Amino acid sequence: MTGVQTCALPISISIFDGNVIINSLDAIKKGHPLYICPEGLMNPDKQRLRKSKTGVARIALMSKVPVLPIGVVNSEKVLPIHSFIPRFSRAWLNIGKPIDRKSVV
Repeated sequence: MTGVQTCALPISISIFDGNVIINSLDAIKKGHPLYICPEGLMNPDKQRLRKSKTGVARIALMSKVPVLPIGVVNSEKVLPIHSFIPRFSRAWLNIGKPIDRKSVV
């Protein structure tokens, strides 16, 4: 796939910022893909997920676009927690089936 524009939106995980949702919806309307980590941070515990934030659900419901769940496997080997320098290691994506908002509402 070539020519796909992406954008990065700064997010504070410590306070709620309604502009993040507005900016995310605007990016979707412009056709940009939006990648959201619902846990908010990298998770050092491989056995359990952190509690998800509600922003991804709000954005999905408001934008009326399907959500494509993607899990990044071995990301902690590529970029260990508290590290700024990537390591040479393999990581891969587990891509799920799209979730349509009509199926969960």
